[in-house]
Amino acid sequence: MRLFALVLVLAGCGERGTAVRVRADFDTAMSLQQLRFSGERWFGPEVRPGAAEGVLQSGGELLVWLPDDASGDVRCVVEGLVGGKVVARGETRVRLVPGREVPAVVTLACMAPGKGPGRLGRCDD
Repeated sequence: MRLFALVLVLAGCGERGTAVRVRADFDTAMSLQQLRFSGERWFGPEVRPGAAEGVLQSGGELLVWLPDDASGDVRCVVEGLVGGKVVARGETRVRLVPGREVPAVVTLACMAPGKGPGRLGRCDD
């Protein structure tokens, strides 16, 4: 399984600026190959890794640096992809704090209501 850590840089950033650290948690039995991150007007969509290269491990993060004066609420969405198709999704809302890094933990669930990881390790159709 692959663990990933990514950094997306936007305008006006430095080492100590405004940032969102988006963490994706999911059941590894979903066999997700890629994650698509977005944050309303602030970032995304960003697909990581750029090409599917195997099954991802839960807990990967995307660090997004924003303009230093960014503030307000942002809805962070993460979609899990298998074979380029969305099979899982999760979201959370966080409040940006100018000059600070804020965590956004997103827990992904299978797209179909009431469906969980199937016996083959994927979200059932």
